[in-house]
Amino acid sequence: MAKQKIRTIIVDDEPAAREGMVLMLKGFNDIEIVASCRNGIEAIQEIREKNPDLLLLDIQMPGIDGFDVLNNIPEKKRPYIVFITAYDQFAVKAFEYHALDYLLKPYSDERFVEMINRIKDHIYQQKTISQLQKVDVLSRELLDKRKNESDLMILPYEGETGVEESRLVVKEGGKIHLIPMKRITFIEAYDYYAKIHTTDTFILVRIPLKVMENQLPENQFIRIHRSYILNLLYLKRIEKNDSGDYNAVLITGNSLKVSNTYKNDLIEKLNTL
Repeated sequence: MAKQKIRTIIVDDEPAAREGMVLMLKGFNDIEIVASCRNGIEAIQEIREKNPDLLLLDIQMPGIDGFDVLNNIPEKKRPYIVFITAYDQFAVKAFEYHALDYLLKPYSDERFVEMINRIKDHIYQQKTISQLQKVDVLSRELLDKRKNESDLMILPYEGETGVEESRLVVKEGGKIHLIPMKRITFIEAYDYYAKIHTTDTFILVRIPLKVMENQLPENQFIRIHRSYILNLLYLKRIEKNDSGDYNAVLITGNSLKVSNTYKNDLIEKLNTL
């Protein structure tokens, strides 16, 4: 999955400085310039509206300087900050605002590119840590809150692209499995367990297939046999076998038997797609 772009705002009262940064940032596919501001007033408005990840901020500007801009943004909502200025006397104060870098004008293209690459790595690393922490907190909350409830639920989740996806959340043996729904190919009854097959692995959970069937979204999953629940996203075709029964052939290469009990339900579902 592609990384989410780093939303960036440029703030500088010098048109040439803004244009130069815009030009250099165009060489980075994972940087998205959401605003280019010529003064502090514009910067405050755009930061509040656009909620950027990164702020390339000049300090000395007429009226409202770079520090005034940050003072008008709640600390918890401030983006990552790089000060870009012609004055070195503000460096100590700049780092009191937790700036990631302090770039002195005039700077070379090499210094700018090196700074952006380092800042990108830092931001993506922090986002990854933040997401892992969220998953860890979620897992603990689910374990605490769902001790006496069903061990299965569907959870909305915002992926790296910012698009909401769904995950199947399964509690098993003191662990929480968060399985992207779009990666589940089929679910198989396996003795006293359900075997959840995904595009690259499988997970065994002690949950009856009937419970799975009742929880999974009907528009995507369907029971085709007492032993199988199929994700329709992976169905390639239905074909008769030598004994006259039907098999569901998946794009993954698996072939699952379709029982007479569920055959009509499957055909009816396919006719509505």
